[in-house]
Amino acid sequence: MKPRRAVLRADLIVEGAPWPPELLGVRVAGLSLIERHVRGFAEAGITEVEIWHFPDVPIPPEVLRSASIPGMVCRTRSSSGSEIANGLEQRADTLVDPRLIARAVEEVEREGKGLLFVDVERGNYRAADKSPYRVGAADDRDVRPASAPLEPFGLGFRSSAGESERVRLEAGRHYWHRFASPEDAVEATKKVFLSTMKPTDGIYARTNRRVSIPLSVRLSETGLTPNMVSVVTLLCSALAGALFATGTYAYALAGSAVSWVACMLDGVDGELARAKFQATEFGAWLEMVGDYLYYVFVFMGMSLGLYRRSQNRVWLAVGAGCIFAVVVSFALVALLKRKFKRHSGRVGFYLSFQRKLASRASNPAYGFLRQVNFIVTRAAIPYYFLLFAVFDVLDVLLVMVVVGGQIGWGLGAYALLLPPGPAGPSSSETTPTPPGAPRERDFLAEALSRPAEEP
Repeated sequence: MKPRRAVLRADLIVEGAPWPPELLGVRVAGLSLIERHVRGFAEAGITEVEIWHFPDVPIPPEVLRSASIPGMVCRTRSSSGSEIANGLEQRADTLVDPRLIARAVEEVEREGKGLLFVDVERGNYRAADKSPYRVGAADDRDVRPASAPLEPFGLGFRSSAGESERVRLEAGRHYWHRFASPEDAVEATKKVFLSTMKPTDGIYARTNRRVSIPLSVRLSETGLTPNMVSVVTLLCSALAGALFATGTYAYALAGSAVSWVACMLDGVDGELARAKFQATEFGAWLEMVGDYLYYVFVFMGMSLGLYRRSQNRVWLAVGAGCIFAVVVSFALVALLKRKFKRHSGRVGFYLSFQRKLASRASNPAYGFLRQVNFIVTRAAIPYYFLLFAVFDVLDVLLVMVVVGGQIGWGLGAYALLLPPGPAGPSSSETTPTPPGAPRERDFLAEALSRPAEEP
């Protein structure tokens, strides 16, 4: 049974003085530090959090109020600072990615004894020093931290019985940040949004995030919700389609520019949802519907624009063929998500699906689908629109889309034949550790690669 209680240690001595608990009220990506701690615990299945503090250094009441979230019991307790908690423990001055907290809970359960969630002392660094992801195929290696000269952050576990064994688990320096002053919130916010990147992000998505992440950082302190951003994105998509429908060169260029803006905003809603713990099934559904309506609006606008320019009805038929492919693809993706949902775990549908395709790479159809899936994405297509609009050859683009769209949904239908089980161990999984050897693992890779538990 998973532990349901955790201790947040604010009874810390840092550089010879008590750590100031008022830092728990510092806002990071739209939430207070204490709320981030508590929501991270909640995502890991914790329902009760005890916040320890020195008797003469209490937690400010206004700070505690921000930690009140549904389904979570938070209480405070004075401590001498030398006591050891019986269960999961985390330093209050160190913000840790919630996926790592979830793995810590699993580690406590797996060991079958009380363990402390402690850390190896390391200094902070600038978020811009390294990117947390590599470009390449979607596998566990994409979520590993970049190599030297930056050393990884060591998360350690030790038994509450005072045993000397300590398990060192490397987490990557982008997935934690220590707070010594309010100024640390700036770098911590950047790291929070960097951690929202997906291991399936290709070169286009990574390029887009150079725009979407700074925008998300600014919007995180506003009242905008991810669903509001999704609606604005949908409106931009409709405007792009209307501009394409005019049939003029200048408006087609403007339409391609607006479609690129919609693409940037398409990253913002997901980044805000993950960074502010506002991800919901409805939000995911709304984003998916918005993605496919984007294609409907744009292809409809292009076909109407070409018809107005040439008065040739064949372009209306071509546009209808494009929209048909979009609608069928939407239905197929929905079916695939439903089929693979049970086995996707934390990695999500797309990474799980890519792994399944990779495990069937000997099949030419699946191998082709896997490669095309990285090229024809929501992040990439607006660049193609812009390129073809500049050279005024949208007619060529639409023909390519109507042909490729039919091939695409045909391959998607064929992918329904894939068995839904896990794809098997990846090439980056670690081998069993011999008895007595130091237990070192890539912690974040495990956090994202472990499948969901069977019901």
